[in-house]
Amino acid sequence: MLFGLFRQSPKFFRLLWPWSAVGLARKAARLRTQGKLYEAVALLDQAIRCNPQSAATYANRCACYCDLEEYAKAFEDASQAIALAPGQVSPLQWRARAARYLGRYESALADLGKALQVEPENPWLYYDRSGVLFGMEDYRAAIADVERLLELRPEEAGAYYGRARCRYCLDEVDLALADIDEAIRLDGKDVDSMYFRARVLYGMGRIDEASAQFDAGVAEDPTLALVGLGGLIALKQGSYREAIKHFDAMVEADPTQARTYYERGRAWCELDEYEKALHDLDEAVALDPEDWSYLFLRTDVLIILDRIEEASCAYEAAMTQTGEAKDEAWDCKRNWLGGVLALKQGDCWEAIARFNAALEADPANSRVYNDRAEAWYALREYGRALQDFDEAVTRSPDHAVYYINRANALMGLRRYEEANRDLVEARRRNTDSAHCYRYLAYFRATCPKPEFRNGKQAVAMAEKAIELAGGQPDRHLCATLAAAYAEQGDFDEAIRWQTEVLATAPEEERPWNETLLENYRAGIPRRMPEEKGRWDLGYEGDPSD
Repeated sequence: MLFGLFRQSPKFFRLLWPWSAVGLARKAARLRTQGKLYEAVALLDQAIRCNPQSAATYANRCACYCDLEEYAKAFEDASQAIALAPGQVSPLQWRARAARYLGRYESALADLGKALQVEPENPWLYYDRSGVLFGMEDYRAAIADVERLLELRPEEAGAYYGRARCRYCLDEVDLALADIDEAIRLDGKDVDSMYFRARVLYGMGRIDEASAQFDAGVAEDPTLALVGLGGLIALKQGSYREAIKHFDAMVEADPTQARTYYERGRAWCELDEYEKALHDLDEAVALDPEDWSYLFLRTDVLIILDRIEEASCAYEAAMTQTGEAKDEAWDCKRNWLGGVLALKQGDCWEAIARFNAALEADPANSRVYNDRAEAWYALREYGRALQDFDEAVTRSPDHAVYYINRANALMGLRRYEEANRDLVEARRRNTDSAHCYRYLAYFRATCPKPEFRNGKQAVAMAEKAIELAGGQPDRHLCATLAAAYAEQGDFDEAIRWQTEVLATAPEEERPWNETLLENYRAGIPRRMPEEKGRWDLGYEGDPSD
């Protein structure tokens, strides 16, 4: 009977509600630790309906919303918790975290300041405030808070990681690396620290170490493979197809990131797959039409594909963009590309003037030296061309195309032995390049000096070039193979391949190609025009950045 009276009493249920809310909150906490965030939020919704005066319940739901990155809702819940329990630290801390991710840095600093007045020895308040200060780019103040944290918890790996990030942003790279090394020593399985260490090493140019560290991070967390650094490392190592695999996986995971298409486009360029590069750059520009770096690289590729009118349009579009600050890099690139367009349009002196301006903005840019050399080469100034090609090779010794282009100048100076060394070195530096094989094949087939000719090698190299080009030879590859067969003495094959050249040659090239065909029919092999001192297969571009 007594139980029946209690059961019918509204007061009895009111007494039960707070205890019911506690039970729901505890169950929600367990669900949160299991990663079942939406289920946890649903239980906390019920708990708040049972007891809307519980600050802890609002704080717990705020934590779930933070985990879900729903920071506006988290901020509201933390504010409600603070109103119910203004002296408690936890709601202030959670609201500061939500405010930080909402970009409300001053609000976050105010809350953490109040929390530190209550608990001045709480290390995690310093940790959170350092994160806010980092977001405000006040790196020195952030370091001061990290160091206070380390006084309280000297073995805290996350503190060293936080200080490493600040020091890296202050260009204190060696100190940043020392901190991240300590973070990994204290917590050798922290993937964030491993990834950051790989980034620092990459920025220092220690590419092999960066690669090893990145691979170690992927071993701990395979999803790290979807981060762009892996592809960038592969690009630096010259492993272009490996880089493309990285970017392929990234595109599959998220096809909306313009940067991924841009980086994959760079990799295709390194493999001389310019049509594929253009496709990726079209995607990058469609997703982010205001990034001038995408437009500039697209211009570069269009120039190489000899689509000059489209390249001019892309260049003009890049020049109108105002989304990014116009710094020295922009000034160098606009003058450089303007020079390349002038060169393609036959105005060598305008091109040289633009290249000079580009080098004023960036005196260390190997690409500009390479292209200014091409302008001198077009003017038959082979000595001056060679000086600039030497500079390009010295500054970027891993770029195979610079060796090919320097061989052009050496041909002009009739220094065939040195040209041969450069062509062999170019192939060694990039064994995946169809152009490297094509040029060496052409040299083996047509060099005026017989000691450097070898028809058998020329045919094998030309066929390898066609294989690397996907089995679809353009007229340049067809012409090379024709010359190679002619040097081997197989004029029937030479005639067959030279006929293929004529099928696609533009009108201005037909007289020269028809003369070659007649020579092959007469049993006369092709030779470089030594009297001109010029290698007539043309100059190769190199869109590497």
